[in-house]
Amino acid sequence: MQLPPTLLSDIHNTILSGYYERLTPVRRERKSLSETLEREMAEGRLPLILEVATARPGGRLLLPNRSQATEMLDRLSIITPTAMSIWVEPRHMAGDLRWLSRERPFPLISKDFVIDSRQIVGGDAIMLSRSILALAGVDEHPLIEAAHDLDMEVVLEVRTQDEMASARQSEADVISIHNAGANGGAHRALPDGAPSPNGACGGLDINTTLSLLSSHRTTRPTISSLGVHTPAQARQILTAGATAIELDAEVCASPSALDVIAGLKRAVNGKEPAAGPKNEVKTS
Repeated sequence: MQLPPTLLSDIHNTILSGYYERLTPVRRERKSLSETLEREMAEGRLPLILEVATARPGGRLLLPNRSQATEMLDRLSIITPTAMSIWVEPRHMAGDLRWLSRERPFPLISKDFVIDSRQIVGGDAIMLSRSILALAGVDEHPLIEAAHDLDMEVVLEVRTQDEMASARQSEADVISIHNAGANGGAHRALPDGAPSPNGACGGLDINTTLSLLSSHRTTRPTISSLGVHTPAQARQILTAGATAIELDAEVCASPSALDVIAGLKRAVNGKEPAAGPKNEVKTS
């Protein structure tokens, strides 16, 4: 994802606009993301998280408007994914905090460019990005504490070896490995195309997950985020020690979304096992 140079100032302007106070989602009974991920893996199902976004930074639309995003949320909810990660940032991702208000039978992750505790509202969990926090010069520990005070879990997103090492020392509940490729992980949807032999697809590279889990094993639930589109990739990721897969918003918004989701689920539920028994996927 290529971030615009105005990102930090835009985040501050959104905070000062009162967006988070004005559209604070209705509080729902919290669901534990970490417990849900671990339970589905233990029961032999593929923990699959669906990313929902209307746009990407730079003005590229994934869906024509927020109304269609709402319809997509309802349509994808029918298949009961493990969780949904919903972009609520309004300026660059065309998100809407109100999407977190509706009760769903699975946990909702609030996805945003969080640099301030005022942005921690709604959802069962909130994503914090180590790269965004570093860009803003913000320490994640007070934000993690603020989320926990609100009975929300924290998904800490990492992209590098150093960020992964730091995340292991944090109090985050879940670690998400963003499969940023050599070009920074710019998003380009390729839901119907085959990935390149090295695991890269559309600027995303699953070797990021494979490398980080090889060097830094962790007992916390770990999501391999974006770029995993085929059963073969899913088997690689889960065998390496990941707990769950997050499917790109580009794929979720595409006509082939249900076919891709069905194919990924076959990685676990089909004839060929995706990973060894739960106790073999151990980290520390």
